[in-house]
Amino acid sequence: MNYEIILTSAVVASLISGLAIFTNGIFDRKSRRKELLMNISYNLAKEKTDLVLKIAIEDNRPATLQESIVLMETYYQYLIQLDCKGKLPIEAISKGKP
Repeated sequence: MNYEIILTSAVVASLISGLAIFTNGIFDRKSRRKELLMNISYNLAKEKTDLVLKIAIEDNRPATLQESIVLMETYYQYLIQLDCKGKLPIEAISKGKP
């Protein structure tokens, strides 16, 4: 039997398998990071909406609420920018607190 062919095919198979596992890990970490940022942006949007409603009820005044999905998307973009570049975008800073 030709052991060189068997050994070579086993090495190639293990290299391909290792490469597949490595790329899968990269994609998995990337998707988990996006999921975490999405959850954080959801919580921030929910807290802001709850705070505005609470203040409106206490002051007995009408309040204008932004759509929660719009707030969530805005916070998500801010968090992506903060994660990638290490600073908030200019429009977030010019608004004061987002």
